[in-house]
Amino acid sequence: MLPLRNQGFSAMRKILSEAVFAYVLAPHTDAALEQLQQLLSPFSISQFYTDSWGAYLRLLDPQQHTVGKVNTQLY
Repeated sequence: MLPLRNQGFSAMRKILSEAVFAYVLAPHTDAALEQLQQLLSPFSISQFYTDSWGAYLRLLDPQQHTVGKVNTQLY
């Protein structure tokens, strides 16, 4: 999957194979992250691993947010 730089978000989790639970293709805005969070709410995701983009720092609960790629791969 090719990254979309500064064009949107994708939420992925690797469970035996890659599966996309939700995505929002939008500019990097707080509203776009809020929309993604709404789409992800049925999945009860408890931890987010992201870069240090400001909306993540502002909108994600610090107890459930880790900046970096630690634990993003199962192998």
